[in-house]
Amino acid sequence: MAERYFEVFNKENVHILFYEDMLADPNIFMANLLSIIGVRDFKDHDNEAVNPGPTKYFNACVRWLNIFFCPLSSMDWALRLRSLLLRLGTGVDTHIVKKLARGASAKHQWGYVAATERIHAAYSDCNKRLAKILDRDIAELGYR
Repeated sequence: MAERYFEVFNKENVHILFYEDMLADPNIFMANLLSIIGVRDFKDHDNEAVNPGPTKYFNACVRWLNIFFCPLSSMDWALRLRSLLLRLGTGVDTHIVKKLARGASAKHQWGYVAATERIHAAYSDCNKRLAKILDRDIAELGYR
């Protein structure tokens, strides 16, 4: 795809930015991006997520709660129980699951390694070509 863009738009008009660079240093990434589009006065700011959304595991639990409690929605006790379970689930998701999901053990637990290896295998040739085109070692970003 990059080769095609270079053909159509010329290499100096195409900029390939990596998400991993943004994660490594958001301020440098944004300064580079803004310089590409001509903005010279970049102001540093906090890049942390203030209120990250729920995890996919919590969303799956909510779907099952909805499936189970939907037929019981006319019963007051069922609505109160669903509300209690949602509050408890939100707390577990925020204070336990999100913290575990950041660590190496959670990545192994949720199948991260197996998926990562399949992705690396599927895109290995493309990544090598991209590294050559860009004249950059993208292995430092985790690409193989």
